[in-house]
Amino acid sequence: MNANRIVSVSSFFIGISSFIRGFGFRRLDFPQALRLANPASHRYKRILEDRREEHHNSVKFNLIDHIELLSDQRIVAVKFVSLAEEYLADHFPTFPVLPGVMMLEAITQAAGWLMHHRTGFAKSMAVLKEAKNVKYGQFVAPGNYLKVDVELAKLTETGATFKASGFAGADPALQARVELSYFNLGDKQPELAELDGRLIEHHRMRWTVLNAGRTPSDAVAI
Repeated sequence: MNANRIVSVSSFFIGISSFIRGFGFRRLDFPQALRLANPASHRYKRILEDRREEHHNSVKFNLIDHIELLSDQRIVAVKFVSLAEEYLADHFPTFPVLPGVMMLEAITQAAGWLMHHRTGFAKSMAVLKEAKNVKYGQFVAPGNYLKVDVELAKLTETGATFKASGFAGADPALQARVELSYFNLGDKQPELAELDGRLIEHHRMRWTVLNAGRTPSDAVAI
């Protein structure tokens, strides 16, 4: 299966900042979306309230379970697939497999973690801006795992581009080139600066869990 060009700034694709939900295929980040509304309007205020509420109560799509190898240029991470995951009930009822969009999300999250690692968690948001040359291969069924290998290709003014691949065992499951935007919500909306701080704190805590059991030698084994 091929997807020659997928353009998205979907907050759905960023589980690491999972207070934003839903997705759309547009070059539009969250601060830009907020600017479309009148800052003084009731609608704008309601958007902020909804996003803060979702930050605390929304389903978290954490699609990286463990980090195996890490350097400033590359990350290798694992997503374990369990039949208990609710989205498998619909994908598919008689043949449950990890959805392709979740594979792409796993790559995006791994790239986001690499950005956090490189910058010392300088920003709260790592958002998928674009995915190119997406190719899917082997299915990843419950009881198996997806291993993602993401390498930094180039830093950009707003983030970075990455070359990524995923494997189910020894079989290729996914290949793609992705570009991420890396920013703080408070950069464009100062009233969200406090939320940036809470998100970064959450990321640091999650990072500690993901790195549990990884030895220092893993960082130079790449």
